[in-house]
Amino acid sequence: MPPKSNAFPTRSNSRGGYVLLMVLVAIIISSVALTRLASMSSRVSIDAVNKHQTVQQKWACKSANRAVLSNASSVFGQRDAALAESDKPKPPAVIADQIALGSTTLSLVVSDESAKTNLNALYHVSDIRVVEQELRRSLNSVAGRMVLLTPEVESEKRLQKKSAQTAAPEGEEEEQEAEVAPAFRSWGQVFDIAGWRKNAGELRDLASITAKISIWGRGRLNVTRASDEAFLAASRPIVQDGLAKRILESYRDHPERGIKMVLAKEVVNKRDRERLMRMLGEQSDSFSLWSEAVSVHSRFRRYTVIETDQEGLLHTTQFAM
Repeated sequence: MPPKSNAFPTRSNSRGGYVLLMVLVAIIISSVALTRLASMSSRVSIDAVNKHQTVQQKWACKSANRAVLSNASSVFGQRDAALAESDKPKPPAVIADQIALGSTTLSLVVSDESAKTNLNALYHVSDIRVVEQELRRSLNSVAGRMVLLTPEVESEKRLQKKSAQTAAPEGEEEEQEAEVAPAFRSWGQVFDIAGWRKNAGELRDLASITAKISIWGRGRLNVTRASDEAFLAASRPIVQDGLAKRILESYRDHPERGIKMVLAKEVVNKRDRERLMRMLGEQSDSFSLWSEAVSVHSRFRRYTVIETDQEGLLHTTQFAM
């Protein structure tokens, strides 16, 4: 007679199933743990790469400031000498280039700020309306809509009108004009930066948009590098348009005479001549550098300006973006 089958699992079979279940659970837990560990390791690696790229970007921008901006005057001087020997039209006082540094691309835009229309100088010899007109003439339609002028001080011309009945001696008046405070100390006082970020796009566009205008330096235009438009913009608030064009033409035809001699010949009115001498010169006292370092996952921007004051001291201003 065959043995009866056991309808229920034996004790050994029950223990074997329990062990199998625990092995499966252990495998699942191990897989999850390994997945999390791999994920954490990946995040740590990415963070390390990002930190490395950030350090590399900052180093690249800082090195550019030391190597390029400190030698900007001589760089533009060499370019002027090369252009003097050719018949090519005079380019803007801006030099742009790109440099590859490993996985980082460094974009540089160095400018002679003294060769641009200076909004502070223009504001003080006219008023805010004239500055707005010049901006509309210099900017494209998109950037023009972002203009939001917020000067810190009243224009010198407006202050002079208020105190016209108590006019100061000529020498004292010159000293007051030489010490005029800038009305615009940053591009945030010229443009609506918040609106720009929201509507117009990247702030990197400031490098190209401000290629013709400046708020830096003592305000005297370097006519040897300035465009004809900048020359006329600095002259029109002081003399009539016809005389401004005649001064420009005389200087372009005989640059060897120097701007001082040209003004002495063309401008009869002594006060107008002295005011033009404060607006027009042949030296540069301010240079700027836009630097942008771009890697795969990040970017770093810096805007640096150097200015030489009346005592010959060098001042550096930096903006990180």
